[in-house]
Amino acid sequence: MVLTYHRSNVGQIPNEDQFRQAVRALDIPQGEYMFPWGDGPEALKSEAYLKKLNEGPVGLLTIMPNGPWPMAKSLTQWFVYLVLVNIFVAYVADLALTDTSDAMAIFRLTTTVAFSGYGLALIQN
Repeated sequence: MVLTYHRSNVGQIPNEDQFRQAVRALDIPQGEYMFPWGDGPEALKSEAYLKKLNEGPVGLLTIMPNGPWPMAKSLTQWFVYLVLVNIFVAYVADLALTDTSDAMAIFRLTTTVAFSGYGLALIQN
């Protein structure tokens, strides 16, 4: 990594080799998972679910394909995301601003909308 800003976003699992062996043995298909799982509002209130929740662990799990990270695909998707957010910023600016809008109004509106698209995209993390 050239910049180390994102290095603290994730951490290493303790006993990683043991964890990997256990997960590999389960042969979980690619996808995103939450555990413990409660299928609907009633299940989330059940004693069995609450017991699992309190016992832990609680987490989200992403299973990806084996092998190197597909950097070209990820960068392409990121670029498309950038283009879509910028199109949305331009659309909102076109709707809200006039030809006589001053530079500060344009700046405030476009930076607010752009920040919403970029900065708030992963606020839950």
